Amino acid sequence: MTSPVIQTIAIPAGDTRVENVTVSSDDSDALLSATEVVFAVYQQAFGIPNFPLHAVVHKTLETGVSVDNPAALVVAVQFVETDTLMLPLGNYYHETTLLNGVARTTVNHGILTVTVTDDGA
Repeated sequence: MTSPVIQTIAIPAGDTRVENVTVSSDDSDALLSATEVVFAVYQQAFGIPNFPLHAVVHKTLETGVSVDNPAALVVAVQFVETDTLMLPLGNYYHETTLLNGVARTTVNHGILTVTVTDDGA
């Protein structure tokens, strides 16, 4: 079993952008065979998601996640304004999970920080 890539993401509240999350080369086969890719963001304390788990942002292949070039080991996550606009500024736990039947592989996790908007609002 490999360790997931740890990645920090910062996004201004209400920003629209694509964030690329990295997948370990050890998980390349899982990425190629995944039937679903899930990116989720949770409230956290000390870098650990709060339980019970309730995603404040949830993306799938149908709702904002794409894997255009699996060989590049990158999963693109499309953020839209409503994903972060109403979230309090601060740190959240994020993770990227690959699903293939009953197999579940967490390939990336870390802290997502919602910051003040670029225009200072």
